[in-house]
Amino acid sequence: MVTVIVPMHRDRDTDHEREQAAGRAQLRPRSGMQPVADDQVTHFYQRATNHGSSVLQIVGEVFALNIVLAILAGTSITLASTGIDVLLLAMGGAAVGIVLFRFSRAKRSA
Repeated sequence: MVTVIVPMHRDRDTDHEREQAAGRAQLRPRSGMQPVADDQVTHFYQRATNHGSSVLQIVGEVFALNIVLAILAGTSITLASTGIDVLLLAMGGAAVGIVLFRFSRAKRSA
């Protein structure tokens, strides 16, 4: 379970980027789209900076997410229960989803 929870946010962000690049690569010959190297702008971290978050804010959120995922992984090891593992996995997925959702949305002006 630990091997699933700890790298969760990094893997999900990379999967999204890969899916975007694959989809665009298939359309490129017909539509004259941008090169695959330009697909990096769809990365969640890049979206967050494009939407007004500072690098320090992004690093802080990712660090906090990693702490949460590490705590969930440690809890999974300590409790060693399949039911708890499923619950902790869902909680980790929700935490990753929230952070990635926040990165993909424009910051609101105060």
